[in-house]
Amino acid sequence: MRTGVTRYTRDLLAVPAIRSDGQRISIEFTIALVRNSEGTLIGAGAVIRDVTVRWSRDKALKERLADLEKQTGSTKTAV
Repeated sequence: MRTGVTRYTRDLLAVPAIRSDGQRISIEFTIALVRNSEGTLIGAGAVIRDVTVRWSRDKALKERLADLEKQTGSTKTAV
């Protein structure tokens, strides 16, 4: 924020997080820099989404694919 520039206004950042009750979750977020009418940076806002269910599903699918590739001897991965 010191520089007035952030790459997260256009890039989605995905990171692990811990809720206030201690539960681990996966989140994605973007940041918007807030400027006054003169263009001076006065703050930042963020949109945060809990993507734990999707992340867990994707992880399970990747693990299943790896298991199937081991069983068949295949090393190709689908994109």
